[in-house]
Amino acid sequence: MLDNVPNMRDQFTKFNACQSNDDLKRDAGFLKQVQKIIGGLGSLVDSLNDPGQLQASLERLAAVHLNFIPSVSVEFFEPLERKINIFIEQTLRVDNNSAESKAWTRLIGTFNRVLKEQTLQQIGISDRDRKALGSSRKLLTTGEDGVRRTGISLVLWMFNNILNVRDRFTRFNPNQPDDALKADPKFLKQVDVTI
Repeated sequence: MLDNVPNMRDQFTKFNACQSNDDLKRDAGFLKQVQKIIGGLGSLVDSLNDPGQLQASLERLAAVHLNFIPSVSVEFFEPLERKINIFIEQTLRVDNNSAESKAWTRLIGTFNRVLKEQTLQQIGISDRDRKALGSSRKLLTTGEDGVRRTGISLVLWMFNNILNVRDRFTRFNPNQPDDALKADPKFLKQVDVTI
């Protein structure tokens, strides 16, 4: 994982994850982390025959990772999902189409789905919110130049409805009339960043 998941070494604070692999193998903090990882994976495999227990294990493991500071989220587990098959194939000496390789990929993928759901719940986005946000964004941004048009409308609305928001911008003159802002390349650049 340290060699194959981007920025994974930076996540660990209880041991120096940037030391050589040989030094890591002798590091007590690293070995303790290895036991936790193996224990977490083991809890998932051990509960495969009990769907309720499997769900509970997935949710507990996701909650643990989201509560780390900084949290360990899908940005780390999606690369693991894409690459776990390589580890399984090399370690077990099986081909890339093996049941073992596919099963581990699916297990990590299942964990990722639970992690994504818990992430959204933790920040307060429901399924209904996701659907509404996705469909309304699509409606807002359809048509020729729809994204830019919506962005201009949104930023101008913010300027005219949120106190002191104009004062926050320094790369263009935010106090110009709306028509002048619509023609200002620096304003339009800010619109593109916003939307």
